[in-house]
Amino acid sequence: MEQNKSFYLLTSDAESDLFEIAEYTLKNWGIDALHRYQKELTFAFESIANGTALNRQPFTQLPEVHISKSQKHFIFYIF
Repeated sequence: MEQNKSFYLLTSDAESDLFEIAEYTLKNWGIDALHRYQKELTFAFESIANGTALNRQPFTQLPEVHISKSQKHFIFYIF
C-alpha cells in the first residue's frame, strides 16, 4: 500500500529560522527535546502540505496567505 506523501518547500529564511530554533533547543533543553521538536514541526509542515492543518487567512487583501501554529511558532505559508 502506497503512503500519502506530503510535499512542501521551505524558503531559505524558514530554513535559517529552523536552524536557529534547533540550536536554541539543543543548547537549552537537550537532544531528546530537539528530536521531539523536530517531529512536531515536521508533522505541522506535513499537515499544512496535505491540507489537514488548522489555519486561518489573516489578510483579506492576500487570500493566498495562510497561518498555522505549532507550539509557540506561527507558520506563514501560501497554499
